[in-house]
Amino acid sequence: MRGLLNAELPQGVDLFVPQTTLVQRKEGIVPATTRDSFASPSLVSAGGVMAAFAEGHMDAEYQGGQLSKPFSSDVVAGYS
Repeated sequence: MRGLLNAELPQGVDLFVPQTTLVQRKEGIVPATTRDSFASPSLVSAGGVMAAFAEGHMDAEYQGGQLSKPFSSDVVAGYS
């Protein structure tokens, strides 16, 4: 068979992994923390820079029937 090319398939990369991916706040004051889940991931490329965005969620926690940590959600981004 003529004209066949051997091409390597791109390898997958895990970008937003719950309880693993460290997230640093914009201010950089608080130590980096993980998120309980991520939603709506997006990947964009412009001008040679690739960026990934997702919504990072931290679940609410209760102690003794009282809310000790409210649910929170923020935009998470990384670039290469």
